[in-house]
Order: sequence, then structure tokens, then C-alpha cells
Amino acid sequence: GNFTGTVKASFNVIPKGTSFSKLTGGKKQITLKWKNPKNITGYEIEYSLKKDFSASKTVKIAKAKTLTKTIKKLKANKKYYVRIRTYKAINGTRYYSSWSAKKSVKVKA
Repeated sequence: GNFTGTVKASFNVIPKGTSFSKLTGGKKQITLKWKNPKNITGYEIEYSLKKDFSASKTVKIAKAKTLTKTIKKLKANKKYYVRIRTYKAINGTRYYSSWSAKKSVKVKA
């Protein structure tokens, strides 16, 4: 027959995650390279001196085509832990992927 009404649908947006392909420790800096998933807006990198990422710092990268980042002004002769996640921006809201596995890199003097 003839029916009228509305249908409401909801869904979760979970962008595809990424992982590091190369980590290099330099003189008070680290250089990060990662893989490029499709249909994302940007990346968020978190780094810390502690395994549990307490007292961590975050670097945001707003371009999806960027695949490398050098983080400078780090403490010499220390081991840093890093992880990365992607995000997709839709109507001003950011939807994040899960964090990648943490990796460690040693900073040189």
C-alpha cells in the first residue's frame, strides 16, 4: 500500500589506521615515516619518555599527503615511545582511528 514516514539511520565513522614504516633517531631529534591509508584528513602523533604515554606530547598533521615528520628539541641519550593515529573530519567533527602499536626510538647526543 501507500505508506509514509521517516527512517532514521546512524553509523560510526572509523577511519583506517596506519603504522610507522621507519623510525630514525638523530641528534636530539627523531624522524618518522608512515604508510598512507586512503580517505583520511590527517594524522596525530603522540610521543613520550614513558611506556604508558603519561606526560606525552602530541603533534597534529593536517594534510593527508604528508608521510614524514621530524620532531626536534628532544632530550639526548633517551628512549622515546611513539604512536600514530589517523582522523577523518566530517562537518567539523573529527573521527579518530585507534592508535598504532607503540614503537621506541633512541635519541642520540
